[in-house]
Amino acid sequence: MMKLGMFLFDVLSLVFIAGLWGLSIWSGLQAHELLDAHLWAPLAIVASVLAGLLALILYVGVIHHILPRVKPGRYPLLSHPMFFIWVFRFILQRTLFAPGLKVLLFQFNTLRWLSLRALGAKVSYGANMSSDATILDPWLLEVAEGATIGTGCLVSGHFVDRGELVLGRVVIGEGCLLAARVIVAPGTRLGKKVRALAGVMMGVGVEVGDKVIIGPDSRLESGTSVASGVVMGASTFLHKKVSLDRDTEPLEVIHPPAE
Repeated sequence: MMKLGMFLFDVLSLVFIAGLWGLSIWSGLQAHELLDAHLWAPLAIVASVLAGLLALILYVGVIHHILPRVKPGRYPLLSHPMFFIWVFRFILQRTLFAPGLKVLLFQFNTLRWLSLRALGAKVSYGANMSSDATILDPWLLEVAEGATIGTGCLVSGHFVDRGELVLGRVVIGEGCLLAARVIVAPGTRLGKKVRALAGVMMGVGVEVGDKVIIGPDSRLESGTSVASGVVMGASTFLHKKVSLDRDTEPLEVIHPPAE
């Protein structure tokens, strides 16, 4: 059953991607016919390519907003309606964020913002993202003004666990910094001006208060929380469900209190 589902997912992806790309190319060619007689030829070509990109963003956005909303939770693979809603949205993400095309869109703040908004993300125009940052499930993402997602970062609103699809909203607060190679899992919420330095890993459902500094290569396991103003040393390890309300030294391992 799983193998058949994976095959059908690939077929649907190819059909949607080919169809929407073809439609956007057609839109670009139509724009070129209109512009070629009025603009210098190289400028007409550039404008036509831009028109095709904007058309693709528009088509993806229209289809995406017609689909039912994705709700956070745990859903059985290949059987729950929410799983199939997520699949169709993920295919649209593949269409817009295909390798090469995604890098091009992320090179320009306006195109990146339009693309993420088309896929349902609540992203401020003043947020910054590296062109090689990986954003999965934009429809479950909120990024506030002045936040920065650096090179090699991965922000995901889903993962698969023991035959279930786990979905969770990710919130990145105002002025946050995800420095480099930071991994953020579903259900994570970061307050204002959080600084997660290089190599930080955050598990599912992590809660971080305002103005927290998370040292490089630190790991926050699922269900952990960090109080506002805490400074965590490099390579700090928080075990599951730890609530941290103090600064830590480098390499410190924090266990939950014994029951």
